[in-house]
Amino acid sequence: MGFIVQTFERAEDVLDALSRSFHPDLIMSDVNLAGEVHGVTLAHSLKQNSAWTGQVLLMSGLPVQELTESYGLTKDDVILSKPFTINELQRVLRFYP
Repeated sequence: MGFIVQTFERAEDVLDALSRSFHPDLIMSDVNLAGEVHGVTLAHSLKQNSAWTGQVLLMSGLPVQELTESYGLTKDDVILSKPFTINELQRVLRFYP
């Protein structure tokens, strides 16, 4: 698909990298992550950060209602339900720079 990929174990590691020299166009994150911060909190933190100009794509195998009630997912969050196919991922990523 032509993307350069960087992986991180925890949302805290992403935030640390962003504070230094990591400037991706898109962050794709699972909702359930190791560490203190889950993916929805990461997405909302980035959207509130005026220095962040990229997009966030969340993914989860949980129902959207549970994500909304338990994690604070909002209608503005972009979520890809797992499992997904490469074609579904390509369709979603087509809208990102």
